[in-house]
Amino acid sequence: DDEKAERWGRWFEAWGRAKGAGKLVVREVNFSTNGLTSKGVKHILGVLRKLEAVVGCLKFWQNRIESTTEIVEFLHWNQGRLRELHLSHNRLDAAAARDVVVAVATVRDTDGKPCYPRLGAAPLWLRLELNPFNPKVLQGELLPALKKVGLSLHKAICEVDGKCLCNPGTCQRASPPPVHLTYLNMGGTSEGGSPALLAGSPTVSSAGGPAARPASFLLQQQRAAAAGKVPPTKA
Repeated sequence: DDEKAERWGRWFEAWGRAKGAGKLVVREVNFSTNGLTSKGVKHILGVLRKLEAVVGCLKFWQNRIESTTEIVEFLHWNQGRLRELHLSHNRLDAAAARDVVVAVATVRDTDGKPCYPRLGAAPLWLRLELNPFNPKVLQGELLPALKKVGLSLHKAICEVDGKCLCNPGTCQRASPPPVHLTYLNMGGTSEGGSPALLAGSPTVSSAGGPAARPASFLLQQQRAAAAGKVPPTKA
């Protein structure tokens, strides 16, 4: 719960300062299934920022989180070092989910360059399924928000449905977007059943064509295409 998260934060801050602030590299912070609210998340992320910790994966799934304000601020502060963000099974509405997606799509480094996809190949792996919003409502929230920053749904999001070869380290699109949005077609609404967010948008199939090639091959194709050596593989 939030009280335990605060106790952990005090302990971790003391431990981290003993190690040396700015020197911590944390592979994963996992507070899943802990009854956290947004208050607990705020405390945890605040401690990580105080210590200037480099965090690879944040797991906050199956809690009672309703707001993503602190998470959005952390994403902008983190500047692309985060690889995975797990927020499924919480209490997020469509607006809160929208804010996370837009933050990932717009975060910039100190030179003003987009932070995602990382190294031009890996979108942030974002899990938002099984929150009490209808993906169609999220789609309606995202369309105008992304348009304001010059992006379409397809350019901002690769929806992972379990049938493609995308994973947290690689996107099989020739031009990966900032966000890997996972499994929203698996029933993430309180209304029973949820349509795929990008229904009607270009998708990647695991059956036949370039999409059936191994992810490692596709990553090689993407890098070669970026270097101008081969035509990009279409997704």
